[in-house]
Amino acid sequence: MRDPAAVGLRKRVIVLEPDLGHGALTAMYLDRQTGWLYPDVSLVDPSGNCVFQTNRLRLRGPDPDGRPLGVVWGDSTVFGLHQVDGTWPELISDHIPTHLFLNGGVEGSTYLHTLKRAVEFNRTHVVDVNVVACGCFPLFDNKRTGRDSRRGPAHDSNVAEPFDDRDGHLRPDSRSR
Repeated sequence: MRDPAAVGLRKRVIVLEPDLGHGALTAMYLDRQTGWLYPDVSLVDPSGNCVFQTNRLRLRGPDPDGRPLGVVWGDSTVFGLHQVDGTWPELISDHIPTHLFLNGGVEGSTYLHTLKRAVEFNRTHVVDVNVVACGCFPLFDNKRTGRDSRRGPAHDSNVAEPFDDRDGHLRPDSRSR
């Protein structure tokens, strides 16, 4: 493993092996129990090039730098596993330099789980701009969200306390700052 300082990173650095399977790769950055990314992880290729990093907020991208925060929430189309030069949510910062946009995508996330994560995050962090990207959310699977116990507690409807169980809408009293 390369020295994190040698590649300019202050994170836990994981060197990716060329023949690493997708499941093993995902286990290095995604906490399946919570549905959130592990904080402060940098995955680098064998040459030391950063493939992607997570930050202390458990989102993909750099650590906050004082600019107002924007987060793009979604599934794998937002997360963009193999996008090395920045995912499209992170590239928004290049066009709107007054804000730092971070990637809140998680591979395999359902629409309801994505909304739950966004609400949870916004309760504890000030976010100026939230973008929910519809991506490839399969509608049939989303109707079953919370009923499929094989997917773990992150997909359980009990996690969505601010959501109305009937239609997935936010309850009026669920917003707090």
